[in-house]
Amino acid sequence: THGFDPGQSDHVLLTHSYISVGDDNVAIKSHGKRSSINLAFIDNHFYYGHGMSIGSETDSGLRNMMVRDLTIDGFDSPGGIGLRIKSDASRGGRVDSVVYRGICMRNVRQPLVFDSYYRSADAGTRYPLFTNIEVSELHSLGSPKYSGGQLTFAGFNAAGQHNPLSITLDNVVFDGPQGRGYFKGGHD
Repeated sequence: THGFDPGQSDHVLLTHSYISVGDDNVAIKSHGKRSSINLAFIDNHFYYGHGMSIGSETDSGLRNMMVRDLTIDGFDSPGGIGLRIKSDASRGGRVDSVVYRGICMRNVRQPLVFDSYYRSADAGTRYPLFTNIEVSELHSLGSPKYSGGQLTFAGFNAAGQHNPLSITLDNVVFDGPQGRGYFKGGHD
């Protein structure tokens, strides 16, 4: 029940859309032999759902993605997510050069989720690597139910692999008291 699911795609543009769903508002995957490259998501509005998601299948790689001018109202749902990259050792790969700019969200339980252990019980040798991720000009207005929300930043550090999460946060603002943060694995 994803709103838009451009898996194994290149040169994709989604703009001026209003999406409310029971799963990911947008879910970008790369599985098999084809990467997802050159994707742009500009001036969209998300409501109920699991946000702007990459993964969990990233084993073919993803690169060169831009998300700009995104508004999210999560309606304080228990599954509300803002921006997310998710994978694990059973389906991981390189996610590189992803830019999120001009994001405004409210009533979102988990505003930022960058998780290399999405299904931590899964074993495998397809290790996730998230590099050159940039989040700038993000404003989270908080939530009456979840305050500032929960943040997840988890690079991959297991099975002899050390793949830090390479992320830059610039002008990222959370209103109200900040909720819990989860940090695991390597980080840059």
